[in-house]
Amino acid sequence: MSDEWHRPSERGEVAPIPSASVVLVRAPRERSDALEAHGARAALEAGGARAALEAHGARDALEGIEGLEAQEGLDARRETRDGSVAQVVSEGSVLLLRRHPDLSFHGGAWVFPGGRCDPGETPRAAAVRETFEESGLVVSPDAIERFARWTTPEGRPKRFVTDLFVAWAPDGDVQVDGGEIVEARWWTPCEALRARDAGELVLPPPTFVTLARLANGTLAPGGVTFVDEILPVVVAVEGGSCSLYPGDAGYASADSSAVGARHRAWLLDAGWRYERS
Repeated sequence: MSDEWHRPSERGEVAPIPSASVVLVRAPRERSDALEAHGARAALEAGGARAALEAHGARDALEGIEGLEAQEGLDARRETRDGSVAQVVSEGSVLLLRRHPDLSFHGGAWVFPGGRCDPGETPRAAAVRETFEESGLVVSPDAIERFARWTTPEGRPKRFVTDLFVAWAPDGDVQVDGGEIVEARWWTPCEALRARDAGELVLPPPTFVTLARLANGTLAPGGVTFVDEILPVVVAVEGGSCSLYPGDAGYASADSSAVGARHRAWLLDAGWRYERS
């Protein structure tokens, strides 16, 4: 949406700006044929859609994309229920884009393709458009599944409410414009997490948590069974901070020492760790 959404509320808080991102998962090459044979990759007839995108721009092509059938995407929901596909995801790779270091919000960080919703635009449409604009990849609106909505914690000078979608990556080469996005790379979830621990890349907490879920097999394209609504409560602890999420025993009281269910990320100087019971 426009910057009119980014304004103080009656309490003085800044209203979050609607945005959307897509987590694109690419299966290991040796497993790709098996997934396609069983319909576990959402097929996009990209030839005509891509031509339309190039001829008329990403937004004008959305109407054509939305008319495509997503039967293989529907099949994927059934196929990914068992643990074998979760293993494929953890062994596969995820597209991360590095933001220009001079940007005021997460400058230099590695993120999933995405951005702000334009006026009157749904998060799903924004996710498709932003993915094309930032990576050159065409995804079908019917092939992406919403699995989370993250809202920037209160008290921050700039806040977003971001719908996160997941999908199998379409065919095609990634292309970045060198402006807002300066680099692209396919990482395995574990590889990206190790690189963060080694100080080789910067990850925003929502990106970190999502990679952790892909790595531990609790998130996969076609296997989304619930949508997380996450407004973090950040608590200072020795050596860093603890980000508490809904469902954690300490969430309501902002108490990281509370005994009970766990849904949190330890963001410590010694390393980051995601916990969910």
